[in-house]
Amino acid sequence: MNIVGPNDAQCVVDRLQIRRDNYPNFHIEYKLDDKVLNAIFWANETAKENYSKFSDVIATDATYRTNRYNMIFVPFTSINNHDKTITVGAGFLSDETIESYTWLLRAFLKAHEKIHSMILSDMDPTLYKKKIIILQVVFNEGDMTIHYSCKHFQFYGILYCHCFRVLLDNDIFKIPEIYILDRWRKNIVDVSYQKLLHRWGEGNTETSNLLHEASSYYEKCVDSVAHDLGKLQELIQSLKTLSIECENNVVTKPNTNPTKEIVENVVGLHIPNEIDIEAPSRTL
Repeated sequence: MNIVGPNDAQCVVDRLQIRRDNYPNFHIEYKLDDKVLNAIFWANETAKENYSKFSDVIATDATYRTNRYNMIFVPFTSINNHDKTITVGAGFLSDETIESYTWLLRAFLKAHEKIHSMILSDMDPTLYKKKIIILQVVFNEGDMTIHYSCKHFQFYGILYCHCFRVLLDNDIFKIPEIYILDRWRKNIVDVSYQKLLHRWGEGNTETSNLLHEASSYYEKCVDSVAHDLGKLQELIQSLKTLSIECENNVVTKPNTNPTKEIVENVVGLHIPNEIDIEAPSRTL
């Protein structure tokens, strides 16, 4: 039985709006065409955090149509400090017109509230053949800065090899903090944004918030004893004891809910009988 039926577009928008109401940093935009959902864009807290740190170059690929309404899925992605693909936003479009993409890009910029320069360069190796490059390097010991003619750090965010030679010649064996950009740091993204439970979809919002809070306390405990073997063993033993207590004390209630109530509990909202937003018609 199709419980959601023609209400699925309404349910999607309602679910995202509930998320926005409970998490102010969550962003959603959608567009209707005579009550029919024509386009939608969203960026959750993790996506916005990713964009704030790794927005040097943004890639998008509008080739996915594997959904019942044949809408175009448009993910916005980037690369993080571990050279892994990360998501900074996503949307669905009913068509690939200039107007639709204009709307989507405006929604993307509105969500992130800032624009970064994106530089794409095809570095042809032949440009460097048979050339002699004279590098001028000036080291300021006072503020630990290096001024050099190749501008490698300004372009790529990484010191060039001759800079390390200059540092070693001045008995400096640690890279100055000014040259360690945030994007290369292990802890650039707050640990709470990296946790599975922080991703939406755990049912009702109250349960989701409590799950996230419980996960955060667990992570804090682990982080605080990570470098103390004895304390770490004590924490593991405490968690084992707590796990046994939870299993013994929690009573599992029999599942007597009708199918509709089960679906509503999974998606975290009431499936409306009357709708204001209709799903697009199916197309091949």
